[in-house]
Order: sequence, then structure tokens, then C-alpha cells
Amino acid sequence: MARPIKKGLDYFPVDTDIFDNIQVRKLKSRYKASGFLIYFTILCDVYKKEGYFLQLSDDYVYDLSDRIGETEERVQEVISFCLQTDLFNRRIYELYKVITSKSIQVRYIQAQKRSKNTVREELDCIHVAETPVIVAETIENTTKSAHIILDNIKLNIESESAREEPIEIPEKSFDEKCAAWQKELLKDEEWCASSVRQSGLGTDFHAMLPAKMQEFQDFIIANNEKESICSKQDYARRFYFWWLYHGLKKYSGGNQPGLLVRGKEKQKSRIEEIIDLGKSSTELALQFYKNAV
Repeated sequence: MARPIKKGLDYFPVDTDIFDNIQVRKLKSRYKASGFLIYFTILCDVYKKEGYFLQLSDDYVYDLSDRIGETEERVQEVISFCLQTDLFNRRIYELYKVITSKSIQVRYIQAQKRSKNTVREELDCIHVAETPVIVAETIENTTKSAHIILDNIKLNIESESAREEPIEIPEKSFDEKCAAWQKELLKDEEWCASSVRQSGLGTDFHAMLPAKMQEFQDFIIANNEKESICSKQDYARRFYFWWLYHGLKKYSGGNQPGLLVRGKEKQKSRIEEIIDLGKSSTELALQFYKNAV
């Protein structure tokens, strides 16, 4: 039985000046190291699975976010930015939900050639006469080869002379992002329960959450710290520390945690609960001893 034809590649070449590429630099500037990690992981998946393209789906976005420890929203934002800056071909994506690019296909074609001829070019004595033709191969011929490959998945790549113009994708405002994160967190029962336990106010804090989250957002804007919140996880973490060091102090009129707030006793710490339990046990043991005597 014949072995199945391998679609993907075991490895692919990376340009040594990849960090000088203006598009990659824009990606790093906006999304830092996590943005480049997402982009490069997608490249690896492209070459590993199909060789020169990747069918994008919700399942893939979830899998990618789970592998690299980022949110699905972050992964989608980075993919959209890569399409906007021509790191991926936007027209092909809009037609087929497929991630590909000219550079990906050129590398794939070159890798396929190397797999057919394992002799290094500078040492090849059999095809010496053909060497000038290979060296002089134009971008147009490479693009035609890419057309032949993409015909197998019914993808039509426009000619090199018609360069795509990136379409600007309006970015959501900080208020819009916060509104979306607030909505998701308030629907998260586990997060709400954890916030109530850590609030120091008991179950009353649950009804106060929407208003306190709005106060937190106003605090971030007033202190010009919007850049510090880029995801739902950032929002949840900053909200907790804001409440601990600002919101709770303001609500309690300057009292520190552990004091009475509006006539209600704050929740005891674990150590205080253990001490109280020890005292109760001692008193109960003494009572049993007296009764026995």
C-alpha cells in the first residue's frame, strides 16, 4: 500500500532580517511579544498542516489561544491586524476564510524544490546549465507556480501587478472594550463569587459590582492608564487591586480592612477563624470536664 502524500513541511526557512520587516515591527509595537508569538505560531501551523495555507475556524482560534496562553479575543485582534498590514492576504481570507500570503507560498515552492533535489545548488554539477535559469527566475514565474498550487483548493490569486491596498479596520474605543469586558465578567458566576468573597463586604457587594466597575473605569481614564488594560484578564486583575487599595478605602470612609464598615463587620481572615475555633473547642472541653467531675 502506497504511503500517503505528506502535505506539510517538517521545517521552513526564516529570514534573518525578519525583525527589520516594517510590518513585523508594527505588529510588535502594537501587541508586543505576544503578538509576534501568535503570528509565528500561525506560520508554523500553516507549513506543518497544509504547507501553504490554513483554514481558519473558531475551533482553531480556541486551540491556538489555549496553546499560547492568550485569550481568543487577543488572537482574533492579532489576526485582523496581520490581514490589515498585508502579513496575510486579506482578499483570500475574505473569500475563503483561509490564511495565506505570497511569501508563504514562495517559501513552500522553494522547499518543495529542495525536497526533489537534495544536492546543494553551489555543489550541483548535474544541472550546471540550468543554474542561470534558476537564479534568474522572476517573481512573476513564482507567482504563476503559486496559482497552480492554489487551483487545488480553488483559490485564485491576482497578478503581482495589482497590489492590494490594506483596508483600515476601526479599532474599538477603550469604553467599548470595557463595556464588553464588564458584560462578560458579570456573566461569569465564578468570577462574581470570587469578587464577593474578596470584597470584605459579603454578598451585598454583588449588587454593587456594576457601579464599582464603572468607578474603576473612571479611575483608569483619570489616571491615563488605559494602555495598561489590553484584555479581560488585565481588566479583572486591575479591578481587584483598585478595589483593595482605592475602592474599599473610599467606601469605608478611610477605614482599613478588618474594621467595621457602615455597622457591618468585615469577613474574618482564615487565621482569625482558626483562633476562634480553638477558643470554642477549649471552652467546650472545659465544660465537659466540669460535668464529668
